[in-house]
Amino acid sequence: MRIWDRKLWGVEFFTPRFREPLLLGSMWDDVVRERKDVYAGEPTRALLFQTRRDARAWCRKQLAEWAKNESTRAWKVTAVRVRETVALIE
Repeated sequence: MRIWDRKLWGVEFFTPRFREPLLLGSMWDDVVRERKDVYAGEPTRALLFQTRRDARAWCRKQLAEWAKNESTRAWKVTAVRVRETVALIE
């Protein structure tokens, strides 16, 4: 039974080290569970945005931060359309 199925905006991460782009947040849940400093209400799914504008603004801010460091300068992110489907598992 489907609870919701909606289109959102995600962020793909590229680096010369990986062959395929990585949707940011696809490994998020494992990382959050292992961390001790999880805050109340912290999301446990992919980094998602309601609007393309918000996703692109996040990407611009992140790229500006990475540009300051030589080891992260080659990293790239871009906004991509994604579909979030949440279903009830019984």
